[in-house]
Amino acid sequence: MTKFTKIRNSGQALLITIMLLAVALTVILALSYTSKTDVQLSKLEEENQRALAAAEAGIDALVNQTTGQSVVISDLDSSLVQFSGSAEKASTQGPEFSTPLLQPNGHFTFYLGGYPAFDNPYSGSIVLYYSSKASCTDSSADALEISIIYGSSYPYTIKRFVADGGNRLVVGTDEYQSQGNYTIDGVPYTCKTGAISISLANPKMVIVRSIFNASRVGFESSGGAGSLPSQGTVITSEAKTPSGVAKKIQLFQSYPQIPADFFITSF
Repeated sequence: MTKFTKIRNSGQALLITIMLLAVALTVILALSYTSKTDVQLSKLEEENQRALAAAEAGIDALVNQTTGQSVVISDLDSSLVQFSGSAEKASTQGPEFSTPLLQPNGHFTFYLGGYPAFDNPYSGSIVLYYSSKASCTDSSADALEISIIYGSSYPYTIKRFVADGGNRLVVGTDEYQSQGNYTIDGVPYTCKTGAISISLANPKMVIVRSIFNASRVGFESSGGAGSLPSQGTVITSEAKTPSGVAKKIQLFQSYPQIPADFFITSF
């Protein structure tokens, strides 16, 4: 009996030893994997920052460059010779245009002729899109004030509209038309106006204001009027590191935004 007990105890000790070795090996492998992953993440983050800095260098180069529509990233600085990619400047002219996000009571100046001479004035109709809310007609719906400024000389004439599906504004002609799922210039909207005629004498600009809530505003050429006038330039810059990490950024440069204090009303 005594000899049998020793043999059984020896087997248990061996089993425990193997288990301890397995646990220790697992811990070592886990620590090694974690350390390797951390190093890889650190390198990836470093590469991301390098690519972003190179793309921003492309943006800066074109912002400060009065001539030329493109630059090659590797030509900008000796520290960027191993990077690939380029930055390009393009006009926003086309049948659709979306503004940056307008804060409550913020406004955007939309030019109806070529800047700065207001030549080749737009003639036809435009449709405005706004809001990303589920409803365009409840008491918290977004709303726009739309002021069209036209004429050959001072004092200019102002034609004013509102787009208010919630019926909270009583000044101007309500141009709100419908609710749906719309996409203008790549931006989704839910609210839409009817076609607003710009067939006026010497149209200069539209000042659009988001009254109650923050919203982007989309403009669409309507009635076969063709492309809308350019509202500025878009600079797109993409840079790629030697290891293949790429970053792409975009900057919109609008034409000067006219102070709207003398053209808008207060609600």
